Amino acid sequence: MSSEQLPQFEIGIIGGSGLYKMDDLKNKKEYKFTTPFGDPSDAYIGGEINGIKVVFLARHARGHKFLPHELPFQANIYGMKMLGVKYIFSCSAVGSLQEKHKPM
Repeated sequence: MSSEQLPQFEIGIIGGSGLYKMDDLKNKKEYKFTTPFGDPSDAYIGGEINGIKVVFLARHARGHKFLPHELPFQANIYGMKMLGVKYIFSCSAVGSLQEKHKPM
């Protein structure tokens, strides 16, 4: 699928560990394609939130298939560009929730 054939979205959201889907996304449709940097980590899920065209990508893929050093970062971002995204929000989880592992 070329960029000319892809729908265009205003906002891109990249979900980190634990964020593999967006329940508030309405009229969902999957878009799977290859970029000049290879395949993105998962299919892009496009839809609308409050009338705004939004596309979502699970950074580690649904089911957490990629370790951090295996992520196709360039393909993920280039894919957002191919979808016309102007703004990207990226959610990440880093560190531990255990009190014995405090920040330095």
